[in-house]
Amino acid sequence: MIMKKLFVLVLSCIFFVGFALAQNNTSKMMQSGTDNEAYVNQTGQENLSDVIQRGVNVPLMSGMYNLTTVDQLGKFNMGYQIQDGDNNFMDLDQIGRANYSFQQTGVGWAEFNSAKVFQDGKRNVAEQQQRYDNNLGDVFQRGEGNYGYQWQNAMPNMSPGNTAYIDQVGDLNIANQYQYEDNNYAMTHQRSFENESYQEQRGESNTAYVDQGYGWKLTNNSYAYQWQLGAGNYASAAQHDGYDHEAYQMQKGTENTALTHTDGYSNYSWQRQEGLGNYGWVLQNFEDWNGDNDAYQDQDGEYNDAYAEQTGGSFNYSDQGQYGDFNFSDHFQQGSSNWARTMQYGLGHSHTETQIGTGNISNVVQTNLP
Repeated sequence: MIMKKLFVLVLSCIFFVGFALAQNNTSKMMQSGTDNEAYVNQTGQENLSDVIQRGVNVPLMSGMYNLTTVDQLGKFNMGYQIQDGDNNFMDLDQIGRANYSFQQTGVGWAEFNSAKVFQDGKRNVAEQQQRYDNNLGDVFQRGEGNYGYQWQNAMPNMSPGNTAYIDQVGDLNIANQYQYEDNNYAMTHQRSFENESYQEQRGESNTAYVDQGYGWKLTNNSYAYQWQLGAGNYASAAQHDGYDHEAYQMQKGTENTALTHTDGYSNYSWQRQEGLGNYGWVLQNFEDWNGDNDAYQDQDGEYNDAYAEQTGGSFNYSDQGQYGDFNFSDHFQQGSSNWARTMQYGLGHSHTETQIGTGNISNVVQTNLP
């Protein structure tokens, strides 16, 4: 009987020690060479995973065909992953609270890299840095207080462009994405409450989307800002329903297009384009429920086109300034207390404006400088 009690006591001690260790697990891996794979699965609290795969894609010093997968289930988890070389893939899933993730691919002439992060919980942070070419960054966050950041840089040596996705569902989310060089694609989707997004692209033929709210809308206190430098770029900011939205879009270069679509109340939009052959369009209160919206469009260059529409709202104001040649401006306003102003300086200007409602004022200035 005494031996049985002693056995039970020892078994209980082992169980509790093992349980305590499961609460504080740490995993570190360092791989150098080719055809490496790393799998880490952590369950518990306060887990830490650190995976480093090194290599440069030259003979005998390559980090080719690496794969890293980390699953963390619990609370207070942290994950770091670093890969050099080519054909690498990183996947990190964190389910719990207060998770932090950092993933880095590139530097060592990396190619065909992919980095994915999935976080489900509260107060999550995800950062991804990808350098060199053909990178894919994907961040999916669901919960409260999430922050997503991706930085991508495509260099020569098979570099058609990078792709970055951030999908945030929850509260107090912030998303930043930077992409350099050409043929990049950035998409940010923020669903509800105090969301903020900033995307920057430098190069040619880049595309940037910010979608706040959708699927029965929801966006609140959202802010979207996109900046593009180069030629043939496309920027679209859509803010559906919600409250107190702001959207700024700035493009510098040639043949760029900027579109802004807002629903809801108290929205403000401003677009500036510098260069040749640019097109800007602002649509506010498309499906309405009214608001005191503002819309500004500023174009500096030649053969630019600007279009603004405000419908069914109150206290709307549209201002379009064009500085250059062959510009076209079009205002349409429907509601009350609206007023529109158009400023055109240069040659070959055209202006069309329609106001329907009460208390509307229009001010148009057209001139050809000597």
